[in-house]
Amino acid sequence: MQLTPEVEAPTITVETDWPGRSPLEIETEIIFRQEEELKSVEGLQRMVSSSHYGEGEIELEFAVGTDLNQAMLRVNSRLQQVRNYPETAEPPILNTADLSDRSIAIFIVTPMPPSPEELNTFVEEHPELAEDPEFQQRFQQLQSNLINPGLAILRLHELSQAFPAAEALLPDSLDVTSYKRFAEATIETQFERIDGVSDAQVRGGREQEVQVIIDPQRLAARRLTIEDVRRALQLENKDTSAGTLAEGKRDYVVRTIGQFRSPKAIEDVIIDTQNGAHVYIKDVAQVDFGWKKREWVIRRYGGEGIYIRVKREAGSNVLAVMDGLQAVTQELNQKALKRKGLVLTQVYDETDYIRDSIDLVTQNLLIGSVLTVLALLIFLGSWRSTLVIAVAIPLSLVSTFLILSILGRTLNVISLAGLAFAVGMLVDNAVVVLENIFRHHQQGDNPFQAAVKGAKEVWGAVVASTVTTLAVFLPVVFVKEEAGQLFQDLALAISSAVGISLFVSITVIPTFAAKLLKNHPEAVDEVEEEENPSRGRRFFRRVATLPKRFGNGFVASIVEANRWLLGGVVRRVVLIVSLVAISLGFTWYLMPETEFLADGNKNLMRLTLVPPPGYNIDELLEYGVLLEERLKPYWSTDPGSPEAKKLTHPIIQDFFFSADPREVDLGVRAANPDRAGELRPLLEEITADIPGVYVKIRQSSVFPIGSGGSRTIDLEIRGPELDHLVTLGKKILNDLPEVLPGASAFPSPSLDLASPEIQVIPKAEQQQEMEVPSDQLGYTVDALVDGAYASDYYLDGEKIDITIMGQSKFAQRTQDLAMLPVATPYGTTIPLGGLANIQMSSGPLEIHRSERQRSFTIEIEPPPEVPLERAMKILQAEIVEPIEQDVAQQGLYHLELMGAASKLTETWNALWFNLLLALMITYLLMAALFESWLPPLVIMFSVPLGAVGGIGALWLMNLWVNQPLDVLTMIGFVILVGTVVNNAILIVHQALQNLRNGFEAEEAILDSVRTRIRPIFMTTLTTVLGLAPLVFYPGSGSELYRGIGCVVLGGLIVSTIFTLFLVPTLFSLFVGMQLRSGRSFQEDFEDTHFVEPAVASAGANGTGNNHGVSIHDHEHETDHIFP
Repeated sequence: MQLTPEVEAPTITVETDWPGRSPLEIETEIIFRQEEELKSVEGLQRMVSSSHYGEGEIELEFAVGTDLNQAMLRVNSRLQQVRNYPETAEPPILNTADLSDRSIAIFIVTPMPPSPEELNTFVEEHPELAEDPEFQQRFQQLQSNLINPGLAILRLHELSQAFPAAEALLPDSLDVTSYKRFAEATIETQFERIDGVSDAQVRGGREQEVQVIIDPQRLAARRLTIEDVRRALQLENKDTSAGTLAEGKRDYVVRTIGQFRSPKAIEDVIIDTQNGAHVYIKDVAQVDFGWKKREWVIRRYGGEGIYIRVKREAGSNVLAVMDGLQAVTQELNQKALKRKGLVLTQVYDETDYIRDSIDLVTQNLLIGSVLTVLALLIFLGSWRSTLVIAVAIPLSLVSTFLILSILGRTLNVISLAGLAFAVGMLVDNAVVVLENIFRHHQQGDNPFQAAVKGAKEVWGAVVASTVTTLAVFLPVVFVKEEAGQLFQDLALAISSAVGISLFVSITVIPTFAAKLLKNHPEAVDEVEEEENPSRGRRFFRRVATLPKRFGNGFVASIVEANRWLLGGVVRRVVLIVSLVAISLGFTWYLMPETEFLADGNKNLMRLTLVPPPGYNIDELLEYGVLLEERLKPYWSTDPGSPEAKKLTHPIIQDFFFSADPREVDLGVRAANPDRAGELRPLLEEITADIPGVYVKIRQSSVFPIGSGGSRTIDLEIRGPELDHLVTLGKKILNDLPEVLPGASAFPSPSLDLASPEIQVIPKAEQQQEMEVPSDQLGYTVDALVDGAYASDYYLDGEKIDITIMGQSKFAQRTQDLAMLPVATPYGTTIPLGGLANIQMSSGPLEIHRSERQRSFTIEIEPPPEVPLERAMKILQAEIVEPIEQDVAQQGLYHLELMGAASKLTETWNALWFNLLLALMITYLLMAALFESWLPPLVIMFSVPLGAVGGIGALWLMNLWVNQPLDVLTMIGFVILVGTVVNNAILIVHQALQNLRNGFEAEEAILDSVRTRIRPIFMTTLTTVLGLAPLVFYPGSGSELYRGIGCVVLGGLIVSTIFTLFLVPTLFSLFVGMQLRSGRSFQEDFEDTHFVEPAVASAGANGTGNNHGVSIHDHEHETDHIFP
């Protein structure tokens, strides 16, 4: 079970760590070399990379359908050809990813609040506090927040400040950040063992290390350097196997034990022997456990914690995965975490939205089924007939679930919506078969004989008509873009359901009818007339026959209107031209601009704040705390309280943020999930007056694209020089407010290249003289400033770093660098300034590359009132083209609209082609069924009527709720092609049959209209009622299918009404041309074999005709089926 179908977007990432290195070094020494080898990997479509401080990543995108296992082998083979990686660089790590590779759950570890029992005990021990009204109010607030541990700890601190006695309830002094290794070993491990979890990542906290704190003076006194210390640590920290020794009947494994197992073992490492005396590590350094510098800080409700995010495997049942995560969380909280005074809290659950969406679409499916059955009952006027036909709905739906499972498809909102769309179509084949069975029953056959004969006569026609309906979905299979893969589940669900309904109609329906029909046809559902009925019975009879009397009157009026139209050629031409022109005109006028996909309304708003370059993590933490304080009135106020009513924005149910060296990322969830989007103005308010920062606010999207949503346009700028790329990027940011007012823009990476650097430039002569080569000098500076990796140490089975570092007093200010004491082999220490020039400079904090060129991306989100298509046209005309003309002579810089923009263009082009293909397939199938080219042309004129109905319905829908024309909605027009033509088929086919039976042209057409109005309206009404709940019931996930239902519903209604006039009129002109040519219809069609009348009615909107019965008898024979 999932929210959406699995969308394949084969991607391989190559991650390479090189600790302590700048982005420029990462790009030059690692990314360049890897890209050179990977550029020609078979099947590669796009290659992008990013270089950060200490790490580089390359992302390889492959064509849909690529075998990722084979692609991994090819990529790995290419990477093996990269030679001479830097010595301290880690080997590259390969990972696969797709669109489902995103977090489904977020957890945070915080101190455990007191239990309800502990609170009650405290109150019993302090009866004087229990009588204080303020204490009672605060205590009740604390009790109500126990379900939220982070907020409960905050309430407890507030209570203890007002009433110091409550400090006894506070958890013991507990540094949660020191439990990162525990979280990785316990929580991460337990989560990754759950079936369906692909990855669990721990962020925040601090990493433990063994610190070897060097004294340069002691080193120099012994003529040693930091390089000597590193070499000694690396050489001694090894266990070596020495083979086996056989003695007697035993084999002994011989091992040389050298691996460090305690800090003392490190202290006792011998660096050198001088004059017969050993020099130990402890002689020149102190060894102890310590903590690395913080890379991530996680805060929730004012307290720091540890953050765990979980990703699921592609194809896994997300609901089952979440159940497993929550079961493990409960077990950890009761055992391992409880013993340490910690608690694990889930702060984001993607399945909340999924469960709500599935519940809504399931409810709509059930309501649509009930409405369809009620419509059948009204039209049939018989509970027996209704029961026989209605049995097709559950049988078809249940069988479809089985087919989807066999085909390996997941059950999701899209496929469930497809089943809901099909509910009204499932009864059509059953109506055709049952009608023919009733005809034989009324002619005197017993129920069993009637069932056998009736089903045998029409099964071929029903098969042919079902194939006509299913054929329009064939082109959908060829849409390989991401949105096209969403169509496939929808098309498969509808096709399977309609196909199963065919099987049910020719097997189950005859059997069921044979059991339910009475032995005497004259008794079938007829009300026995009374000679002197009572007044109440007369009233009931009049009410019961009201639908039939209204239907007869309506049919007569439609027939008379057509009789008047057929009375003159000018009238017919004017009507045809008018209807077609109005359809095309309104379609063009009302045609909305397109979007890519709906973002949905997930209950998670994210705010990303990027400060000026060079800010350290403590400063970023200050930004986060500032935002935390500004949001506090919303996350610390209880819903429903008097304070909550005074607030201007929705109450926040949960709040957390993370700070890393590049940005602050904040997440908030609304107490009312339906109002999550209303938190955007609040987030804009709290960041509006913060100078010098870039801010990106986005709601978690159902269809995320990169770091944005389905409305994010990535304007990519590529070229060789960073400085010129920055100039172009800044020009775009300056022009954007004028070109596209209200749009938000976020550069990635930052356009500010002034990330401060201190460059150490060696002096060659002094280096040579003091025998300190550049690599040793660089390592020494790294060790004295930040700590440099030397070797590994295993603590409780977990690997941590052994780090060589200097005393903190050596490098507290930038001015101190020149005075760093560098120990030399000559027994002296020389200030760093004597071996190198120290100068201030700047450089990029992050470097991106696209197709082996440096690049920047401006992420642009148009304002809600501007459709994506219009925004793309504006950006292309006002920004991209002018800049490209300016740099055209250089030919080295390129601008391209990527992200949702490129995906919309690709999908739109594919859809247009496949829509035309669907029209062609429909026409050719009808030509084959009619064995003529001209009648299908008449029928195809009903398609524009369906299109204008769909466009008009979208326009009306947008008066009530925002419903864009996105690529999912476009599939509604493909469905219309296969449905609206069936009403026209009914009329044309019956008219042709009448002409073959000797009717005059006008009477043949009028009689076809008269006999086909009822089945047309019956099947149209059942389909419309099946669709109505999907269109008119708002809620989670409805934005995924509401547009499709709106298009199909509007198209059916409009085409049904106007087809009754357009098709007869157009067909009469066709008949006239045939007659004027001197050819009769009897001559034209006497050798052809038309499909039986049921062909037109077994599709989405048709209903079968009686077979082998004269047209004059048709209306009488169907009185028991249609009132």
